[in-house]
Amino acid sequence: MYKFNFIAVFAASALILVGAGCATALPPKAPKVGDPVLASFYDPTWRPAVVESVADGKYAVKYDDGDKQEGLSLSNMAPRGGSGYIEKGDAIVGLWSDGNYYGGVVSDFGDGTARVFWYDNTESDLPLDRIVKPFE
Repeated sequence: MYKFNFIAVFAASALILVGAGCATALPPKAPKVGDPVLASFYDPTWRPAVVESVADGKYAVKYDDGDKQEGLSLSNMAPRGGSGYIEKGDAIVGLWSDGNYYGGVVSDFGDGTARVFWYDNTESDLPLDRIVKPFE
């Protein structure tokens, strides 16, 4: 009986937090070798990749198309599949309608969406399930 009440209170709290514009998941942990990520490839787009090595806090990745890149910091990578913990003012990576990932900053939240100010000085609403937060 008490267990059910605790779960109900926890579930209600989670709904309130999501409705307030942030998810309840904890920030993602740093990726390990073999983890799938999104990584910034020398330009504003972010592409799917896999971590190949980690040394002295720098990461080497292999992009899904076969390209490789070394010397990435955590801020140049995001978890594939979403991080779940996003607040106003957070730097994010969003999946755009052209199938590419781009960087921006969350300025507000709507009903299941985030208002994103993109690094190309445009602004638009994007569904929350198309947004990830880079590693910190």
